[in-house]
Amino acid sequence: MALLHASFHEELLSKTLKIARLEVFRQALHVGKTERLKGLLVEMGRQEAMASLRAVPTWRFRTGKRVAMSTDLDSSRANTSSYPTIRICRLYPERDADLPIPRYMTSHASGMDVCCALEGEVQLETGAVGIIPTGIALSIPEDFEIQVRPRSGLAFTHGIGIINSPGTIDADYRGEIKIGMINWGDKPYTIRRGDRIAQLVLQKIYRARFEIVETLDETLRNDGGFGHTGN
Repeated sequence: MALLHASFHEELLSKTLKIARLEVFRQALHVGKTERLKGLLVEMGRQEAMASLRAVPTWRFRTGKRVAMSTDLDSSRANTSSYPTIRICRLYPERDADLPIPRYMTSHASGMDVCCALEGEVQLETGAVGIIPTGIALSIPEDFEIQVRPRSGLAFTHGIGIINSPGTIDADYRGEIKIGMINWGDKPYTIRRGDRIAQLVLQKIYRARFEIVETLDETLRNDGGFGHTGN
């Protein structure tokens, strides 16, 4: 295939080096080193190269805060105004400076991985429940909730789940987010500082009102309960 034009190569290299500084670079590209990426792009045609880069999530920084942007490097018209904003506060900023804030690990992930903020480690015995701190508090937009869900890798590999899954973080809660974890497995499991222990999923919620009536409308099912459809 044709090599990239020199001017395009310089532009591409500049954008690639910016991407390389981001912590999501390795996970998003599944490529070990920047040099390998550059070599791969040179072997590809211009359109294929840009198509590959569109799959890379990029971020911009404002006053130290990370904001998700469009993944299309052809355009700088990224618009995040339609994204709900969650305000996050580190409760122990000096102690937890080494821990990342919750983040999406792939471009289409629905849940943000959240890390354990233990100062050491804790061992969950079989059947035991542990309350694991995250060191963060959130301000969730009105009419939204955050659901706390288990990570599939921990569940399938080690039998580690969330005791009240899915947990709910209400929009008016301002305390520390803590994860109630349980060991469903057949052996003890050690949770360490920095481990990704759960997923946080932002969900729209609807508040309902009740209307008291004398009777309900009938359906084909009516009061058919457990097992009403048979085996």
